[in-house]
Amino acid sequence: MDVSFDVPRLQEISYPSQVSIGVIEKIPGITKILDIGAGPNTELHAWAIDSGASYTACDYLLSHLESHKNLDEERGLKPSHVKASIVELPFADDSFDVVHVRIVLAHLSLIRQVKGISECVRVTSNKALFFEYDWTVFVGDDVVERFKKRTKIFFKKTGFDQYIGRSLKNRIDKSLGKKKFVVKEMHFSRKAGYYYNELIPLAKTFLKTAIQLDFSHDFLT
Repeated sequence: MDVSFDVPRLQEISYPSQVSIGVIEKIPGITKILDIGAGPNTELHAWAIDSGASYTACDYLLSHLESHKNLDEERGLKPSHVKASIVELPFADDSFDVVHVRIVLAHLSLIRQVKGISECVRVTSNKALFFEYDWTVFVGDDVVERFKKRTKIFFKKTGFDQYIGRSLKNRIDKSLGKKKFVVKEMHFSRKAGYYYNELIPLAKTFLKTAIQLDFSHDFLT
C-alpha cells in the first residue's frame, strides 16, 4: 500500500516529538539515539544533532526516511538512516544509549510486539522508550465523538490498536519475562483546545487509506 501521500501531514505534527524530546533531554550522558518508526518528522533528529548526540533513523518505509537523509546532508553529516523492521533490527547488542519507539507497537500483532520489544531492549545499553496512544482519553464535542466512532471501523480493518497505551506497561513486562529491567510508566496529554487543523487531515488520510484497501463504504456509512 502506498502511504507516501501522508508524508506532508506527518512532517507537520509537532506535539509527539516535543513529548519525546522532553523525556530524552532529562536522561544524562546520551550520545547515541536510535529512533524506530522515525517517520518523516525531523524535530527529534534536529534536536539530537544540536545536543551533540548521534541519531539513527529507522523505519520500514523509505518515504519516511528521505527527510532524515536531507537533514543530515544539510548539516554536513553522513546520513544515518536504516530501512528495517522493529522485529529484526540490524544492530549489535548495546549499540545505543537510547532506543526511541513511537506509535509502532500499535501496528503489530501481539507476537510481533513481544519480538519488537525484545529487539529494542537488546540493542540499548541504557533505556528503551515506548510511546503509544490511549484513545480512551481522547474526548471532544459531538463532531469529535462521531469521528472516533468512524475510526473504530478503520482501526479494526487495519489492525491498529488505538488503546494499547492502557496496557503498554503490562505488555512490556510480559515481553521481558525474567530479564532484569525496571519498567516505568508515564502519562502525557494535551491541553483542551481546537485541534481540527490536525483532525481534518487525519480524517482525509483515513479515507484515502480506506479507499486503497477497498473498505471506504464501511468507513463512510
